[in-house]
Amino acid sequence: MHFDRLQRREFITLLGGAAISSCISPLQALAQALGNVPRRIGYVSGGSYTATAKNVAAFLEGMRAHSYVEGRDFEMDYRWAEGHLARVSTLVEELVRSKPDLIVAAIVQAAVAASDTTKAIPIVCPLLVDPVRLGLIKSDARPGSNLTGLRMLVEGLTGKQFELVLDLIPHATKIGLVVNPDNANSLIQRRELEAVVAATAITIVSAEARTPEQVDPIFPMLANEPVDAVIVLRDSLFNLERARIAASAIAVRLPVV
Repeated sequence: MHFDRLQRREFITLLGGAAISSCISPLQALAQALGNVPRRIGYVSGGSYTATAKNVAAFLEGMRAHSYVEGRDFEMDYRWAEGHLARVSTLVEELVRSKPDLIVAAIVQAAVAASDTTKAIPIVCPLLVDPVRLGLIKSDARPGSNLTGLRMLVEGLTGKQFELVLDLIPHATKIGLVVNPDNANSLIQRRELEAVVAATAITIVSAEARTPEQVDPIFPMLANEPVDAVIVLRDSLFNLERARIAASAIAVRLPVV
């Protein structure tokens, strides 16, 4: 199967339309868009199977809806980073060496690593962020690469998080920012937030976490600053550890967006 045979407009329509009805539907819509299913699909996730089980189940359900059954018509080859995004490149390299027919990059870091590693294997990413700036495509109209997918980070979203903090705490003077520096999305989100904050007198205090173990100390540290609230940027590690983040924030009585 070659992605240059897919009509990009049809693919984006399928993904976008499905996204309206369910938070897990981009992967389900992917199955609808594929047509000729390859024999082996490589799947790279920044999280764990437990954390992304619903997404995987939706993908497989979508494939079955079009009469493609795992184990009969195709095989899945999974790679899980378990929240350690530094592992993604190695996982992708291992996967590419095994020569799958298609790679599903569940996060943009995997898409970047896959694009850097192969220009021959089709890549689909349901969580694309700023693909032109990251060098994944030449333009939205003419991607000119072996990658396609769905943009999930809406421009201005991080600024809206900041506005929400001010709505809740109008007199805030210091805000914590939780960042995963290994996440390619973080630079984009952080730059956007800093541009918005620059017009105010508010101070941003950044706290970094690359692994699940580094999440625990973040909120006690931010509470000691002290900050008035915390913004957690979108990241697969933080999604995986959302229960821990919520518990830590509650323990030190810090509001979190």
